[in-house]
Amino acid sequence: MSAPTVDQQVSLASAVRQYLRASERYEQATDEFNKACSDIRAHDLREVRLVVQANYRHWLLEINAQGDFEVEQIQLI
Repeated sequence: MSAPTVDQQVSLASAVRQYLRASERYEQATDEFNKACSDIRAHDLREVRLVVQANYRHWLLEINAQGDFEVEQIQLI
């Protein structure tokens, strides 16, 4: 096994820093996503279809009888 060159070490250190930053953002996004899902479920609605305007777009929120939900972008006519 040969030792990495100085250039390889510098490149690897940069890649590890990038990995760590991405990992932190991923963890934050996961926490935010899970909180948003919990907030939707906290309303305890069943069998609902609702159009929601968010981020200058329209979204269809569908909640089934089990409380599972889907959100999809729709075109408003």
